[in-house]
Amino acid sequence: MADGQIDIKEDAAPSKSLASQTHLHGATTVHAEEICIVDSAGNLVNVISNALKVDGSAVTQPVSDGGGAITVDALDLDIRNLVAATDKVDAGLWLGSSAPTVGQKTMANSLPVAVASDQGNLPIGAIAGAITPGTAAGNLGKAEDAVAGSGDTGVSVLVKRLDVPNLPTAAETSANGDYAFPTVDDHGVAWVRKRQLVTYTALYRLIDSTAGTLSLTFTFTANTNKQLATIYHTGASTKTVKIRKISLFLATTAAGIFDFEVRALSATTAPATGNPAITPRTHNPADGAAEATCLALPTTAGSLVGANTGTVSQGVSLNVGVGGAQTTPALATAEFVLYEYKDGQEAAPLIMRAGSAEGFAVNGRCTAAVAQRFTIAITFTEE
Repeated sequence: MADGQIDIKEDAAPSKSLASQTHLHGATTVHAEEICIVDSAGNLVNVISNALKVDGSAVTQPVSDGGGAITVDALDLDIRNLVAATDKVDAGLWLGSSAPTVGQKTMANSLPVAVASDQGNLPIGAIAGAITPGTAAGNLGKAEDAVAGSGDTGVSVLVKRLDVPNLPTAAETSANGDYAFPTVDDHGVAWVRKRQLVTYTALYRLIDSTAGTLSLTFTFTANTNKQLATIYHTGASTKTVKIRKISLFLATTAAGIFDFEVRALSATTAPATGNPAITPRTHNPADGAAEATCLALPTTAGSLVGANTGTVSQGVSLNVGVGGAQTTPALATAEFVLYEYKDGQEAAPLIMRAGSAEGFAVNGRCTAAVAQRFTIAITFTEE
């Protein structure tokens, strides 16, 4: 059959399509007839290496979406050539929806992220949400009141060795409110210092303008109690008072048996009208005035917590002979400590609570109606 052309007309209602068929031939066989496809100008459309080219250049041609969308139904989509700002891939293929919603997703509905085995450190920005640490034995965090177990993981507290501490003159931090390390000595023992509270001493005596001695003088009614010194604050108080020490000093005595003790006062009646009123002196001049009221020989006695249950100190009882200067014991130089509290002891101090009307009184009593000269000192703190 000679070379020729077969004109294929387009049917108005085509019902058949053009099929291609491959025919094998060899050196001794007759060539099969071939059908060549040409364009409207009669130019041959090449069919080379099983690739159909749309023009004679055999150059790969671009595919346009024509203003619509191209859907690729494939499990593996190579998107390495997406470089333009408008290039995009429909993430709905992974999220299970063509219009994915925002917010957290399950692992099955999330985009996978692969990290290379040779990936360097990945920066992490600020964490906006809260992170709750674990509290199990292998976690750094531990729950309050949890039982400690052998081998539990945790964070050790660092301390700083300081062989010669700078206390009390120099600070270990640059400013108030800074973070700081606990300090230990060369044996690992922690350096500690007792805190210093605002401290006062009230000395119950006469004023300086008094002619003669400044010690107080009181004439007892036989077998009758007398409040010789009181310390008290009202229900409007804002500070807690801790009694540190109460001392009694006798100047002269008269014949009789004297009893001295400290008693607790209630809110029913506040002591009033001191003879005189005493102004406590602060130990640190920079501290302000004391809130508590101190009275010597108050005209109005403070009400007791209980007739026989309010005693809060040891009692001092003196059986004194004929009045006069005492030599055995040397009462003029003796200090009778009625009460003393030292930091660190297990017993709690005598306390006047903030916001509570209460206090204490040094109570005196004698078997005879005689005069007694004395001074009393009460040291206390307010916080």
